[in-house]
Amino acid sequence: MKKTNLVISGLLLFSTTTPILADSIGGGGNVVINEVLNVTKVKNSKIQNSSIGMSVSANGGDVNIEKNVNINSIENSTITNSQVGIHTRGDKDIEIKNNVNIAEIKNSVLDSVNVGISDSTSNKVIVNDDFD
Repeated sequence: MKKTNLVISGLLLFSTTTPILADSIGGGGNVVINEVLNVTKVKNSKIQNSSIGMSVSANGGDVNIEKNVNINSIENSTITNSQVGIHTRGDKDIEIKNNVNIAEIKNSVLDSVNVGISDSTSNKVIVNDDFD
């Protein structure tokens, strides 16, 4: 399993995606995110209009997000108008299956925040978490 690890401490982030952004814009190619351990820690920070975790745009081809572990830890922070976890958008199909999505939130303020799996504009989203 591949691993990403990001720590955000004492920062102001605006309109940012961290740490995984996959985009299928253009040539019609499909995007596959498979077997990734994603760990993001946010401490003493302010985040606005951002995606924390996995953010995927399906504009040129379909997207498959499968067998991933997404762990987001937020402590002593303020997050507004954002997404924490797996966020998708675009005009193609998106399939999310067999993922573990964990959010640990302590002493923080969240305002207009989606936590977990969220979608804003996709054509069709299929969520299937029947583990083998």
